Amino acid sequence: MDSSIKLPLFIKVLLGSAFMMNAGTFMVIPFLVVYLSKTLQFNHVEVATILSANLVFGRLLPFITGLLGDRISHRVTLLIGVFLRGIGFIGFAVFESFIGLFATSALIGIGGAFYDPSVMTIFASQNEKERKKSLTFLNQALNAGAVLGPLFAAGLLLLDPTVPFLVSGVILIAIAIVLGYFSKHIQTKKSESTLFVSVKQIMGNRKYLYYLVIMTFYWMAFSQLSVSIPLYVFDLTKDEKMISMVFTVNGVTGLVMMFFLRNVFTKYTTMTLIQKGAFISGISLLLLPLMNSFPWLLFMIFVFTLGETLILPSSDMAIAEFSNNENTGGYYGLFELSFAGGTIIGNYLGTYMMGINSVYPWFIYGGMCLVTFVLIRFLARQSKRMDVNEMNKMEV
Repeated sequence: MDSSIKLPLFIKVLLGSAFMMNAGTFMVIPFLVVYLSKTLQFNHVEVATILSANLVFGRLLPFITGLLGDRISHRVTLLIGVFLRGIGFIGFAVFESFIGLFATSALIGIGGAFYDPSVMTIFASQNEKERKKSLTFLNQALNAGAVLGPLFAAGLLLLDPTVPFLVSGVILIAIAIVLGYFSKHIQTKKSESTLFVSVKQIMGNRKYLYYLVIMTFYWMAFSQLSVSIPLYVFDLTKDEKMISMVFTVNGVTGLVMMFFLRNVFTKYTTMTLIQKGAFISGISLLLLPLMNSFPWLLFMIFVFTLGETLILPSSDMAIAEFSNNENTGGYYGLFELSFAGGTIIGNYLGTYMMGINSVYPWFIYGGMCLVTFVLIRFLARQSKRMDVNEMNKMEV
C-alpha cells in the first residue's frame, strides 16, 4: 500500500483506541463465563441470559443507532458508545447480583451498538485510498487487541478475578476522554432527510441487500471458529487447553499477514478481494477433515485466516461504497444485523452438525464459502453491467 498516503491524526487516534478497545474487551470476554459460573456460582440459564443481553442489544440496535448518528453526529454517538461500554465493564467488577450483571451486560451491548456503526462511518468518510489504508490498519489493531488482551488479563487475574473488568472499564473511559479531546477534528456528513426517507433509501438499494444476504452464507461458516472448530479440537486432542492454540494461530496470522497483504487492498476491488477470501476460506474447510491430526488442523486454520484477512476489511469497504456517503451509519447498522443473523444461524447449525461425527459438516461449511464466492462474483458482474448501461444512457 502506498506509504505516501498520510492518515489524519484523529484517524490514528481512532486506530489506537480500537486496539485498546479490543484489548480491553478480550481481557474480559474469554474469562467471563468462568467468572459467572465458577466464581459467582450462577447456573447455566443465568449465565446464558447475562451473555445474551450483550449480544441482543449489541446486534439489534446498530441500525437504529447508526441512523441516529447520521443525524446528530457520529462523534457524539462514538463517545456515548465508548463511555457506556466502560461503565458496563466496571459494573462487572462492582455487581454480583443477577439483575445488576444483566443490566451491566445490556449496557455493554448498547455501548457497542452506538460505537460500531459510528467508528465505521468515520473511517468510511475518508477518500478511497485513505479509507482502504485505515481499514487495513483497523483490522491489524483489532487482531493485536484480541491476541494481547487475554495475556494482560492472565496477569491481572493473579490479583483478583474482578481486576480485569475494572482495568478494562477504566481503559475505555480513558479512551472516551481522549477521543472527546480530538472529537472536534471528526467530521461526517449529516443526513438531512427524514428517518422514513433514509430507511426507504437503504432498503431500496437492491445491490446492497443482495450483498447482505450473500454474505450471510460466509458468516455462517465464519462462526464455526467459535463453535465447530473448538468441538473438533477437543474430540481430536481430548485436551481443552489446545483450543486456545486455534485462536492464537487465527489472531497472530491475521495480525502478521496484513503486513504482507496491505498492497493487495489497493490493487484489487473490494468485490474481487471478497471473492478471493471466500474461495480460500472454502478450500481450507473442505480440506480440513483430509487428515485427522492437530498440526494439519492448525495449518488449515492458518489458510482459513488468509481468506478471513481478505474478507473482513473488504466487507467494511464494500458498505462504504454501497452507501456513497449517504446514511452511512444506517448502512453499517443493518450490516451488523446481517452479521448477527449469519452467526446466530451458524451457532445453531454448528452445534447440530458436529453431533453427526462425519466429514459432511466441513463440506457444508466449505460449500457455504464457495456459494459466497460464486454469488459475489455474479453480483459484481451484474453491477458492472448496470454501471455500463447507466453510462450509455448518459451518453445518449
